[in-house]
Amino acid sequence: MKTTKRSILFALFTAGAALALAAPSALAQHSHGDDKKAQPGHKDDGHSHGPAAKAPDTYAKAVAEMASRAKEVEEALNKGDLDAAHDEGDAIAAIARSLGALALKPDSGVDKAKVKEINNAGKAIAEQMDAIHEAGEKKDTAAAKAAFAKGKAQIDSLAAAAPAKYFCPMHCEGSKTYDKPGECPVCHMKLKKLTSEEFSVSVKPVGGKIEAGKPANLVFTLKDPMGMAVKGVEIVHEKPLHLLMVSKDLSWYAHEHPELQPDGTFTLAWTFPAGGEYTLFHDFTPKDVGMQVVPVTLTVDGPARAAKPLAVDSDKPKTVDGYTVTLDTGGPVTIGKPATFSYTISKDGKPVNDLTPYLGAMGHLVIISQDLKQFVHSHPHEHADGDHDHAKQGHADMKGGPKVDFEAHFKAAGVYKGWAQFQHDGKVITVPFTFNVAKGEGKDEHGEKGKDEHKHSAAPANTVCPITADAADAKITRDFKGQAVAFHDPASAAAWEKLSETEKMSKFVAAIAASSAKGGHDGDDSMPTGVSADDERALYLTPGGVYTEADIKANGSVTAGDKYKGKMAKHDMKPKAGDKVCPITMTKANPKFTWIIGGKTYEFCCPPCIDEYVLLAKTSPKEVLDPSEYIKK
Repeated sequence: MKTTKRSILFALFTAGAALALAAPSALAQHSHGDDKKAQPGHKDDGHSHGPAAKAPDTYAKAVAEMASRAKEVEEALNKGDLDAAHDEGDAIAAIARSLGALALKPDSGVDKAKVKEINNAGKAIAEQMDAIHEAGEKKDTAAAKAAFAKGKAQIDSLAAAAPAKYFCPMHCEGSKTYDKPGECPVCHMKLKKLTSEEFSVSVKPVGGKIEAGKPANLVFTLKDPMGMAVKGVEIVHEKPLHLLMVSKDLSWYAHEHPELQPDGTFTLAWTFPAGGEYTLFHDFTPKDVGMQVVPVTLTVDGPARAAKPLAVDSDKPKTVDGYTVTLDTGGPVTIGKPATFSYTISKDGKPVNDLTPYLGAMGHLVIISQDLKQFVHSHPHEHADGDHDHAKQGHADMKGGPKVDFEAHFKAAGVYKGWAQFQHDGKVITVPFTFNVAKGEGKDEHGEKGKDEHKHSAAPANTVCPITADAADAKITRDFKGQAVAFHDPASAAAWEKLSETEKMSKFVAAIAASSAKGGHDGDDSMPTGVSADDERALYLTPGGVYTEADIKANGSVTAGDKYKGKMAKHDMKPKAGDKVCPITMTKANPKFTWIIGGKTYEFCCPPCIDEYVLLAKTSPKEVLDPSEYIKK
């Protein structure tokens, strides 16, 4: 049986959008206004994850995200910053409430016998994070720390048992993950282990002091999450350690490669041009863990230069060492989608067609945000003559140019500076450009600039505006947890952007329910659009998994669409303790919509949810729980 479109509510279920298992309690979370406060990024890859970040779509990602955010909570509590602590705590709570649903997904890697335990742990974590919020409102640091200690113990326990996942550090395939280490099939970088464990780097100058204008001998010790020295790392782009150094104002940049020593440390003799703060980004790849990017801040003694404000200049050609370079990003650069950076190099008015590889690639691009919290290291996706081998791509006889394309992904808006490096005639050319990354402005499906009409591959999930409750315009949408949300007008969409994640979830769920009441399940409470009558009958009238011939006869040998044709579904989003809930949406179950599966009677909120659960029973029978599990606790 093949379906071409799943129901809206099932899409929310599989997205882990805090609707399954523990979801109803998520609607009671507190809001934080605009959620505009920027949050620090992960130390390993520089990606920010403030409270409004997109919800993790896998169980492993969710656990890793909670563990990472827990570090932010702990740091905020140690500083006495209760506002930041409860902001991150609220984000953890939202993720925790989705754990049961994510663990239920077929590819979660979780033993289904553990799902109930995980769901209960998620609830417990959410309760402790809510307690941090309440303590923050009362300015009670001691209570916040006590709640955090309890929540962190649960998070640590889940993190220790979470199945390992790996992903491409260049995000070539978006959020796709793999079950074991290896190479990205697109860019062939080593896959990175999805983990909250952080590597660190110790940087010590011989003699204990660094002075501007004087050579300093620096010793670098790479350390694993346990604080032990890393003895072996992968050779990536011809070097075991790439060191990217910038001044605090990003006016100065250097890309160097410390030398590996017999004892596993690295050394570099270096002279810093002026006094002040410098951030050193250490890019290295431990075996079977993947690329790490560890920032370390150094203070250099001596006279400091006056800070130079960043000025956006990516729209103008730049001349460096006699080469003229232009940058084309194909329009505004925005968060949440891939951005292409196309560099074109010429010299004396003629295109440079004979670039040669530098460090195993036709170019290197390092991008750092103005606040030094975001870091991107990208390489061109080169496929010379169909050969995807990185080592072979680095052959000196390869030629490239005058155009070199990179791809980058951004998770935080702001001003960024990028340094692209190319090699020509044995000389490395370093070209800096400064540019803006916007929240969501881009081009619509017609190529027009704007932010009110966004292109989505799927139809909007709702027909009722979550802000005004009026009819929604399918051309005015925003993305929310992988779903296209439609709005009545641009003003409604703008109002949506100012809501917290919790407020958005509450209003979105209400809009889905209102849409369903008006025919939001693709116009009626029947099978999703695109599924033929034959497919519908195949779903219901052929056994499979735990859905048996006896069940088919007990249900009347009909489809749910036929059996309940014309009956209106009502969605109660706030079931009370003891109420039966729909196995798909966790809204209050309606006793008139029942279906027998495995000889047991289940209650649902509407026929489309019966569709989904019968399909689940046939394709993933181990995920079907006893009806007693679907009672609001």
